[in-house]
This record gives sequence, structure tokens and C-alpha cells, in this order.
Amino acid sequence: MDAAWGINTVGMIVDENELHPVQVSQWKKELLESAHLVFEKDGKDARQEVFFSRP
Repeated sequence: MDAAWGINTVGMIVDENELHPVQVSQWKKELLESAHLVFEKDGKDARQEVFFSRP
């Protein structure tokens, strides 16, 4: 979330957490594109679909 909100850059997050920059960028993109689903009501737990689904 730090990358999405601009608190830290992707580079800073990569360095601090020993992650690959592509992975951090992909997580940021997924969050920005689907965070709104957390607040939708359709009879199922949308949060689980958004944050735990992986291709």
C-alpha cells in the first residue's frame, strides 16, 4: 500500500523487503484496479477474492 499511496517508491520497497520490482509493481497495479471490490456487497467475501487470488 505504501507504493500505491506514494509513501515509498517501488524501489524503496524492493530494497527494504528483498522483493523483485516487477512483483511490487504488479501488486500495486492489482490493488489500484480492484481495491473498490472490498466495499461491494454481493453475498460473498469480495476481500478474499481481491487480496488472495493469484493467476
